[in-house]
Amino acid sequence: MEANRLGERVHPATAAASVMLGGGLRQGAVYQALGSLSVVMELVAGVSRAGGWVAVVDVPQFGIEAAAAHGIELERLALVRDTRGQALRVIAALADTVPVVVAGPAATLSPDDAARFAGRLRKSGTTLITLGDWPDVDGLVTASPAGWDGLENGHGLLRASHLAVELSGRLSPRPRRSILTVGGGPARAEFTAAPRRLPRRQSA
Repeated sequence: MEANRLGERVHPATAAASVMLGGGLRQGAVYQALGSLSVVMELVAGVSRAGGWVAVVDVPQFGIEAAAAHGIELERLALVRDTRGQALRVIAALADTVPVVVAGPAATLSPDDAARFAGRLRKSGTTLITLGDWPDVDGLVTASPAGWDGLENGHGLLRASHLAVELSGRLSPRPRRSILTVGGGPARAEFTAAPRRLPRRQSA
């Protein structure tokens, strides 16, 4: 297979991630994820559970407790909190050894450099999830609030939150939409044909 051609192989995925993506993260692909770290954590959790490493670069808000709640194995989670302006150099080094890299918004490239970097990712099979601007991504994952369980008029205990998730781009020419529920057990996702908001549910 040519190094600059995206293959069909995917990384292991949780059941919820499979619903959101229509399968696992594509090996060698670049995704842009906007709107929710919970979605990002669920997307990479399957890789970690299957024995692969996940690296997170320049995303200080990527919390260990939240990661563990999504089933990410902390002993296979590499957190690089502050690269001191060397994010791209760090990501390039990780791309040769780690199955999935999550990069903060500070990591940006020119279109020409991004094209060369994409070839490197496709050769190694490493998937990059960027939280900022990146030229010519393969998949765009966006998330927005879609309701919650347990809160009403500022009272009650938050039991679960719902996120409307959409995958678009080359990997999904027809946008794929789902609702991700986080809280009250393992994250779960439901495929939807069109965007929708769940009603707020009153606390017991």
